[in-house]
Amino acid sequence: MEDITELMQNSLFKNYDKPLKAFRLGQKDEGKTRPIKLTFKDEQTKWSFLKRVNHHLRADKIFCKLDVNKEIRNREYQLREQMRKLKSENQGEYRIRDLSIKKRSPSGNWEKINPVTTNGH
Repeated sequence: MEDITELMQNSLFKNYDKPLKAFRLGQKDEGKTRPIKLTFKDEQTKWSFLKRVNHHLRADKIFCKLDVNKEIRNREYQLREQMRKLKSENQGEYRIRDLSIKKRSPSGNWEKINPVTTNGH
């Protein structure tokens, strides 16, 4: 939570509305990060914050996404793990969109690949 407070003091955010509330979700588990839920006064403030933070803090490996349920977070985690494995085994660019892994083709298009399924997903 100190990171959020420090982020709000950052010069990039001084002249913008701040989140109304910030709190961690879930139970503490060693080795896993927990999402932080931020509440904003309106949609415009939320989108402005998301664009700003994702643009400026990506290099620090800080990412902000829309709120999703635990099942979707778990699925996204599985996909990130699969993508890391693919990247270590193969050359090429991969990304996750719409709960699927996509690979950049030689023509530059992003093509859905058939991921290995686990736990019935």
